[in-house]
Amino acid sequence: MKKKLIILFTIFCFGSAFTQVGIHTQNPQGIFHIDGAKDNPATGVPNAAQQSNDLIMLNNGYVGMGTILPKQQLHITELNTASGITNSFISGIAITGNAVAAGFSGPGLYLENVNAPIGSRVLKINYTQNATEPFLNFQTVSDNAGTSIANILSLTRSGRLGVGTTSPTEKLHVIGNILASGTITPSDIRIKKDITDNPYGLKEVLNLRTINYRYKNEELGKDRKVGFIAQEIKVTMPELVTTANDEIKTLGVNYAEMTVILTKAIQEQQKEIELLKEQIKILEKKIK
Repeated sequence: MKKKLIILFTIFCFGSAFTQVGIHTQNPQGIFHIDGAKDNPATGVPNAAQQSNDLIMLNNGYVGMGTILPKQQLHITELNTASGITNSFISGIAITGNAVAAGFSGPGLYLENVNAPIGSRVLKINYTQNATEPFLNFQTVSDNAGTSIANILSLTRSGRLGVGTTSPTEKLHVIGNILASGTITPSDIRIKKDITDNPYGLKEVLNLRTINYRYKNEELGKDRKVGFIAQEIKVTMPELVTTANDEIKTLGVNYAEMTVILTKAIQEQQKEIELLKEQIKILEKKIK
């Protein structure tokens, strides 16, 4: 009798070790499987639409929502999207989705602070796309997570960071003012080559047209500004003009490097002043 009980207990434990639990399904695909809509087939593997309402845990501890083949400890998948993840170098969460509305949709998450002031309780982070490439997007949205949004920050796949814009054209692209305690440009002679004297100076500065203006696109700023016209500078000092990687190839002026030209202009002007001083001295001696 004792031997029979041991055998039965062993069989029970062995069977329990390989038991798969299914809720709303007789065809569980993991050790724990919930078919939310009760639409999985009695045999075989559920299709993508059927998996979209499923929750599963595999014997490696991975949990899938919307997929029966999670690739991370927690893997959330949007309807009718297939994950391309085959190798993973991290442990954590995977979210698989489809970005169909630039800036709005795509895999992501909402952060909600119910103690924040009304109108500023929800922050959205999602992986979406602009006209040219995918980007990680940070946006404020309405408290009901609607489409009332404001772009905060975006990081593109190519490594461009945009503040106030979802289509940065440079490594750092800011719409608005920047407050910084200082900036440093590498200038060590050991990292430079093809060094020649700067040819631009007083002549080019005297021909510059300075203007006051406002931007047509008020997202770039509403205040009245002072500056130059990039096309005019490009004619005589093309090195100071950059071309953005946007639809209209917007031209920009490198105002920081303009200080080199102004320095040369002051040096040339000072030489003229010194020469005039010498000429005045000569004239004064002749008068005496």
